[in-house]
Amino acid sequence: MAIGSTGDDVGMAAAGGRPGGKDYDVHVLADGSALTGVWANDTEVVVSEHEITVDCFRVDFGDQRPTPRAVLVARVAMSPIAAGRLVDKLERCLLLYTQSEIDREVPGDGEAQDPADS
Repeated sequence: MAIGSTGDDVGMAAAGGRPGGKDYDVHVLADGSALTGVWANDTEVVVSEHEITVDCFRVDFGDQRPTPRAVLVARVAMSPIAAGRLVDKLERCLLLYTQSEIDREVPGDGEAQDPADS
């Protein structure tokens, strides 16, 4: 996946989905503002005939209004093929995250660990 800019070199990244189904590596470049990223705690997805748009929001749950305020922090439009690859990658990452959380909570003998014993 290539992010073209004149900024900092962020190294190599694996990408997939090249015609013929072959994976490939690309050199990723990003400027400083892209490297800082954004924080989102909610998303909305809009689907059209040719693209899928993911809106990322930061919702202020401390807001005392009946409907809390939210700020759009990122919008990404992509092809359905790219969205499918993103879903596959997210599923793998969430599976690894879930497994690491289980490994952290369960000691080697299989019994649940009491947090007070930590």
